[in-house]
Amino acid sequence: MIGAWLQPAGNMQNWESRGVNTMVGYNSSVGNTQAVWDQTAASLGLYTIRPPSANPANDVGDSSLVAWAMQDEPDASGVSPSSLLAQYNSLKSVDPNMPIYTNYSGGYVLGLQGSNSAATYAAYTAATDWSSNDIYPVTGWGQPNNLGWVGKAVSTLSSDSSGKPQYCFIETSNQNLPWVGNERGPTPCEVNGETWDAIIHGARGIVYFPQRIDGGFQYDATPANVVTQITQQDAMISSLAPVICSGSVSNAQSLSFLNSPSLEGTWRIYNGVEYYFVLNLSASALNNVNFTLPNLGPEEVLGVYDQFRDIVTNGDGSVTDSFGPDQVNIYSTDQTLVPEPVVVGPLLLAAAVMFRRPRRKQV
Repeated sequence: MIGAWLQPAGNMQNWESRGVNTMVGYNSSVGNTQAVWDQTAASLGLYTIRPPSANPANDVGDSSLVAWAMQDEPDASGVSPSSLLAQYNSLKSVDPNMPIYTNYSGGYVLGLQGSNSAATYAAYTAATDWSSNDIYPVTGWGQPNNLGWVGKAVSTLSSDSSGKPQYCFIETSNQNLPWVGNERGPTPCEVNGETWDAIIHGARGIVYFPQRIDGGFQYDATPANVVTQITQQDAMISSLAPVICSGSVSNAQSLSFLNSPSLEGTWRIYNGVEYYFVLNLSASALNNVNFTLPNLGPEEVLGVYDQFRDIVTNGDGSVTDSFGPDQVNIYSTDQTLVPEPVVVGPLLLAAAVMFRRPRRKQV
């Protein structure tokens, strides 16, 4: 799932062109009736996650609606777990097959605010099928050196919910919040870093938060350079979605790199092919850094996804490669199902259709 939060119908086509596939959140403040909002999303081939209709039975059979949304951030709003569970049970009595989606406050999940315990979140997520959280290190906290809060919140809520599917909000704009001094929005690199940090920590979907809150509200204040970044990023995520979402959180292997503390990663085996996702979660470039990936021997050829290049492992099976700030490198053992380059307007994007290149002989 690649979503955008609380967008009016008139903005949906913009988001669809950026690679978003789901509209998340509806209320009457967007200036459209729910019927218009639903119809616009459906006409663009977009899925929806929103609160249930006044009569939830009217939503049964809506092929665009993939989950009912509970109140946003109930943990930060004083809603009790028992109240959430009562709502959950009521909705399940109408349609037991419709997932219930709840977004929690990432600051509360991490204990940066409030005093909710892991037991509290276990009680909350008993009334949640799909858990989500939001934390905005740059524009919400003025802490660009703590982008890793995003992935940490995903891991924490996953643990507290006993491994239920996780989703994560990603900041794209300067929210212009009055309590953050010298506020700015995230850079394109920081958006990339937060997104892949969330995915590496187990997120099965992301939701962009593009609003400007203070100083003249805007539903979408995403600057042009971030739009370019997320459009490219969404194309890559979409083409790799079967790999990212393969297996369960418990068997989505995690990687650690003791000699390179700014690197983090995860790996999957999908259709017999190994994929390694390695992120430099740092504002500084890493040049010719050496690290080890599992299951690799000497002089094995790896494709680097979406970069149209190969690398060869060293004699000890380790990898030497370079990373830009907040850059993810994705390696595959079949050199890889590399996407064909496709030009869309001014952007070079990765096509979702992938092809195989012949495997090199190892000498």
